[in-house]
Amino acid sequence: MSISKLASTVILATSFATIFLFAFIFYLYGGERSVLEDALSMTASFFGGIATLVAAYVATQLFNDWRDQHRAAYISSVGDNVSNMLSDIFQKIIELDLVILNSEVIKGSKHMAFVVKKDQDEIFKNIPLIEDLCREILCKVINLDIGITQLQIVSEGRCNNVEQYYLDFKDLVKLEVEKILKDPDAHLKYQKISGSRKLISLALPKYKSLQEIIYEKIYDLNNPK
Repeated sequence: MSISKLASTVILATSFATIFLFAFIFYLYGGERSVLEDALSMTASFFGGIATLVAAYVATQLFNDWRDQHRAAYISSVGDNVSNMLSDIFQKIIELDLVILNSEVIKGSKHMAFVVKKDQDEIFKNIPLIEDLCREILCKVINLDIGITQLQIVSEGRCNNVEQYYLDFKDLVKLEVEKILKDPDAHLKYQKISGSRKLISLALPKYKSLQEIIYEKIYDLNNPK
């Protein structure tokens, strides 16, 4: 029952009770003028007391509704924030994949030793961009920790298992990116590109597992049973 309906019901019931009480007191004491005044006074006091209690109850319910609405809005905001963070990570992974694909197409199936100098230069020209994208991916994965923490707080402990999925994902990305960013020998520069391909192939399954459980928890929080 809504607050307005509940308040209307209580006030209506109180009004009938007040009329009945007034009539009963007036009848009980014989209907004299002084009795009428006493009956009115007692009835007014009774009604005033009930009205005060109703007002207090309605105020409490309004506060509880406001608190629930505010909590729901905050949960939704946290969910949107975490979802956006995940989308940003995925977007950077896709950008990295496209740059790697460009180098792989130029190289073809040949070993790097048999790729002509012009094509090698074109391939290696992508390495600074690949390194920047790997750094961005790692940075965004680390920043996701903030969203995971917020999710745990608003869920009141119901999202603790999300943290392990996140840590597995973060540790893998950190390890692979650190390998990519190491300075290799000149003749091993292509390892940065093949290492980035490995990063994507290993990280995507963990990303999808993390995304799936986070979306599941966000749905549960937004649709409590």
